[in-house]
Amino acid sequence: MSPTLVAAASSSSRGEINIQPAYFTSSLFVEPFREDVDFLAKSYKAGYEHAKSSPNFQPFTLFKNVWSTYGWNFLHLKVLEPRGRESYTSVISRLFLEQATSETSVLDRVVGLFGLYTFWASQPSGSVPPVRCVTHTPVPIDLYQILLRLPQQLNGGFDALIPYVDYVLNVLLRERLFIILPEKSFGPETPRNLPREVYYADTQEAMEAGPGAKKSGRPSKQDLVRKARSAVSSLDKWVDRSTYPLPDCLSDPAGAPSGVRALYNQTNTSSPSSGQSGVESINTTHILLSQRPMMTLEAYRAKKEDLLNTINADGGGSLIRASEKVVLRLQQIDAMAAERGLEVGTEGGDLSGLGRVQKASEQFQGEQKGLLGLLEGSGLQ
Repeated sequence: MSPTLVAAASSSSRGEINIQPAYFTSSLFVEPFREDVDFLAKSYKAGYEHAKSSPNFQPFTLFKNVWSTYGWNFLHLKVLEPRGRESYTSVISRLFLEQATSETSVLDRVVGLFGLYTFWASQPSGSVPPVRCVTHTPVPIDLYQILLRLPQQLNGGFDALIPYVDYVLNVLLRERLFIILPEKSFGPETPRNLPREVYYADTQEAMEAGPGAKKSGRPSKQDLVRKARSAVSSLDKWVDRSTYPLPDCLSDPAGAPSGVRALYNQTNTSSPSSGQSGVESINTTHILLSQRPMMTLEAYRAKKEDLLNTINADGGGSLIRASEKVVLRLQQIDAMAAERGLEVGTEGGDLSGLGRVQKASEQFQGEQKGLLGLLEGSGLQ
């Protein structure tokens, strides 16, 4: 009789809800899994201390026995849906790497490396239909270097582990499992931190944990109202901090900028509050209403000047050719609009848009910058 292939079945039947990928990056999964990895490390260390004096001691065989004894060999059968399994396998690989590069004891780090290798090497490859397997694991370069130094740190007391750790690392490197990312401090991993979502059992515990905490389930109406009030309060505080008194020359609404005059007219037409009249409120204004963004404008002008210097390195030929193409395209659009009876850009005379663009495209002498100088008045004279 020919062997029968067992198809990989879904973990949920029709009509039931599948586990969402966000569950595996939340504290509901990440924190219990870290505890399980710690328990795996403690169990292996206890067996290692008991069997290391045996003449036929094999460290990796001991790890496989501990792995199977506590049910880790069924790890790949927990989630089979493609979306959930992608998040599931990537988070597990990342947590094993976290254990292998942590600042704990050397044996704890060896358990993390053996766990990553066993999880990767025991993936189902003959299931029908096939399930998603781990082909690459992202790792920041500083953690990658820590991982490569692990065999040298086993000298003196853990010599029996050195050939096994060397073999596992060589296999993972030969199979190109690792994708090198920038340093950990730059946050290159996705998600940036684990767990990404932190859930709490009740509202009181979530409030004590701080504003970044989340509780299970949808937010209640009370939570939404509290969040909205907090946002409005933060906005009011920011407006108060960025409000300043007007200079004497702008105290008169007639001489104030247009934005300030609009604010003055609005406060005069509305009813005064807190015993203050609308005339008194014009003595203070917000910085965004009365000042031009000079720093941004100067930065823009500096970058523009650098661009022009670079373009003019060839005598300005590239800028002239680009200007001619822009004018030609605008003339074509103008002609198409005239054929359809639409308003065209030449009806305004010398100050029309197309006429000014044509003049500006011919002005490249001295400080004239052609089309790039429209904001400075190119094409007006």
